[in-house]
Amino acid sequence: MIDEKHDVATPYGEAARQAGSQDVRETAREAAEAGKERLGEVREAAQSGLDDAKAAVREQNERAKSSAADEIHRTADGLEAAARELEGSPQHDLLQEAADGLKQISQAIDGKSIGEMVSELSAFGRRNPLAYLGGAAFAGFALARFARASTTQTEAGPPPDAPYGGTLYGGGSPDA
Repeated sequence: MIDEKHDVATPYGEAARQAGSQDVRETAREAAEAGKERLGEVREAAQSGLDDAKAAVREQNERAKSSAADEIHRTADGLEAAARELEGSPQHDLLQEAADGLKQISQAIDGKSIGEMVSELSAFGRRNPLAYLGGAAFAGFALARFARASTTQTEAGPPPDAPYGGTLYGGGSPDA
């Protein structure tokens, strides 16, 4: 017998439709499970890559921090040597204090992580906002002065009123 409404043979058509519906549900369930499994694999790979990147950044930060501490320590050693040569002069005490201060800074940098230093600097800024801003301004001026001083005369070019050789002999102008 044929169901004219669905154009399917009633006893066999219904069973075939149910079996096909069951196959579709099973396929959908398998696809969902495979998708979840693949999503988990992608998530694990992304987390592993993120962990590797974080470790590389931490390692690079530690190298930079150690290098900065070493450079500060070498500067302090240079100041101490200059202070020894100026023994008995007024500059001796000033140079020795600067050297001692730089050595303390070097030890503080070398003994802490970047995160600890940032949190301590933030806490200092909240406790002493004027000193923090003053220190930031001083550091900015010092960096600008250092950058300007490290530019060589050849990079900057000759003075604007210098004749062909780039220097004024005798201190006069080129017109004199």
